[in-house]
Amino acid sequence: MLRTKIVVALAALAVLASACAGGTDSAKKEDGSYVIKYMQASDSFAYLPFFVALNEGYFDGENVEIDRQPNVGQSAEAAQAVSTGAVGIGSIGTTGAYAAESSGRDLVGLATMTKQSLIEVVLSAKAADKAAKAGVTPDSPIEDRIDALKGLKIAIVPEGSISRVQFEAALREYGVDPDKDATLLPIQDPAALVASVREGQADAFVFTLPNTRQAAADDFGVTWISYPRGDVPVLKDQYLIDIVATKAYVEKNKEAVEAFMRAIWKAVELIKSDPDKARAAAKESFPDMEDAIFDPAFDASVAAFTDGLVPEEAGFQATFDLFNGTLDKPTELDFATAYDTEIVESTQP
Repeated sequence: MLRTKIVVALAALAVLASACAGGTDSAKKEDGSYVIKYMQASDSFAYLPFFVALNEGYFDGENVEIDRQPNVGQSAEAAQAVSTGAVGIGSIGTTGAYAAESSGRDLVGLATMTKQSLIEVVLSAKAADKAAKAGVTPDSPIEDRIDALKGLKIAIVPEGSISRVQFEAALREYGVDPDKDATLLPIQDPAALVASVREGQADAFVFTLPNTRQAAADDFGVTWISYPRGDVPVLKDQYLIDIVATKAYVEKNKEAVEAFMRAIWKAVELIKSDPDKARAAAKESFPDMEDAIFDPAFDASVAAFTDGLVPEEAGFQATFDLFNGTLDKPTELDFATAYDTEIVESTQP
């Protein structure tokens, strides 16, 4: 059995510089195994099936070696890395994929890894106390909790990332203008997002599980809004992460892509059928996170993977309409252009 090897380059620049020798090369090695250059935007539970597949040896079982490239933090940059051939397969924010696909780049969605949002808004303890004095708490109606964000400094990933798209959509849904009513501080690194509230540089931060639970565990923040908990009904059916490649890469490396997808399917099935075993596998990728933070965050994330990996037209339309509503000039994209479901359907257990 091939031993999975993770190769993390020293800098993201090295990934982009390798485009000329990248994702359209053959993934098949002389011994019949495959090596796939792979990238995702961050390390969070939005990519839970990848971590489970990796640590359970599902890639090994498919003779796939994962040559993992550095996280880039932004869906737009990850989409660029895939479309230029710097990497073969990427797991990126769904709206970042839609932006690339609607602009005509050679990029196609192969599967939807995460079909529900795992984004949370964390308020600093100080800001939460101030809101409580005004009569607003984490149990208040969502419109009141969002209104309480007015005037705050909110740390969030830069423009081009799906968590920002979904957060701004939630604000607008309840009459808050993200450009005028709050100050959004662009911070790309997840650890720096958490630190911005801990150190008093921001009044709140927005990111995905499990990173958001660190603040509550250490008593410097409060989970104010939780999308996976269903706090924002308008975002209930929003896709979060797509698995993407170029059509050229899929055509040249169909067997490798099928092997990759079988491994991800096995991980999704394990999350559904034996969540405790999946939890233990995922924990290997977060060795320094306390169980008191990891376990409830994992439990809150499981529902995002219960509907499998096959994208559906209704989910596409809901997510695309949300994305399109954030653009100054709306764009066009249809389901058949956004996705090629042949491989994800043929590899489904």
